[in-house]
Amino acid sequence: MGTEMMRVADMRSIEVRVDVGENDIPKVKL
Repeated sequence: MGTEMMRVADMRSIEVRVDVGENDIPKVKL
């Protein structure tokens, strides 16, 4: 159970990082 929860948390953190990275790209271009 604990390892699965950690995997879910890792996936969510990775998704958040990707979302932030995509949002930062337009700012850099401007």
